[in-house]
Amino acid sequence: MHNATNVDLTSYAASKAATDHLVRLLAAKFSRFYIRVLGINPGFVPSNMNPTGEKGNMFGSLFDRVPAKRAGSE
Repeated sequence: MHNATNVDLTSYAASKAATDHLVRLLAAKFSRFYIRVLGINPGFVPSNMNPTGEKGNMFGSLFDRVPAKRAGSE
């Protein structure tokens, strides 16, 4: 799922990558002060961007790899 490509979500993918990169940069910047920077990426949460249900279930066996065996909630 993390490496899946969906051209309809270009803005989402760019902002997620930017957030990941910002965490790495901040971690490098503050490491000399012994400050850790942690980034937490939420897992799958049903929304308008990722339809679920019979026709929209593009995630198939996604929940087999999730410890809770379910999607998140808002």
